[in-house]
Amino acid sequence: MGIEPFIDKIEPWRSMSLIFLGVFVFILVLAESVRAKRVRYRLQWSAPSRLVEPDVCWRHLEQVSLISGLILLVLVLSHFIRPVSCSWGGLRMGALSVFAAGLCGSVGLFWSLGRVWSVRNALVAVGLLTGSVCSLSMVVVSGSEVVSPLMSYSQMTGLLFSLAILTGFWSWITGVWHQQLDNGKPWTTAGRMYFLNSLFALCIGLVGVAIALRLAFGPRLLEISETPSSRGLVISGLLGHLLLLVALARCFRQWKRIWFGLLSILVLASGVVFVITRTGSAVSGG
Repeated sequence: MGIEPFIDKIEPWRSMSLIFLGVFVFILVLAESVRAKRVRYRLQWSAPSRLVEPDVCWRHLEQVSLISGLILLVLVLSHFIRPVSCSWGGLRMGALSVFAAGLCGSVGLFWSLGRVWSVRNALVAVGLLTGSVCSLSMVVVSGSEVVSPLMSYSQMTGLLFSLAILTGFWSWITGVWHQQLDNGKPWTTAGRMYFLNSLFALCIGLVGVAIALRLAFGPRLLEISETPSSRGLVISGLLGHLLLLVALARCFRQWKRIWFGLLSILVLASGVVFVITRTGSAVSGG
């Protein structure tokens, strides 16, 4: 039941669809940008007075890029339930294809925001960027195989680090993008993104807290294929908790929103439970 039957149906063409959609979104926005430059070049000679007028982009750009991005996002998220496997590279190459497709799609959508502003496209772009970074972390921390991160202690730790870094990133970039405001009003795409950064950080931080709680309560509540039996694994999990706590505390200090304070308390509690439940296994396992 659940999403597994759906993944079974799309499995034969999942990896190729990921690559195709990621490249498609990127080329779509690239082609629109090239078309706009060619139009302005022709106006330079035919009607220079019209150069002061704002560019008119393809009217369906927002809708087509949004639909393509949403389908790509679903495929990227399915990777974290059942890893994508490539017939010519195995699971590791599948994870790399998810990273490349998600990165291409997010870059294309971010680029499209400069042509036509859309909050929905911004949200999908951030989701794709987050998924691609988390997929890369699976490759970095994995050994010879990439298994489902929901069933692997080491890969959940990698996801925790990735989500903590991304949460802190959106807090940091807010300070950088503050200069894109003119008396509190945005005048660039980055300025418009400025007002969404707290939402991005909150959503990513919420997922990070869920991963932290799974790490802390995993031995009793869930079936995890790896149990940390060494001090190194326990230390890495504890550092992941600490990094996420610092990122959420920074967000709370910056935006003064109670949700970041509550998430910080949850991470702190999760870290305490993690130390209690994992220290014994680390000592006994050496």
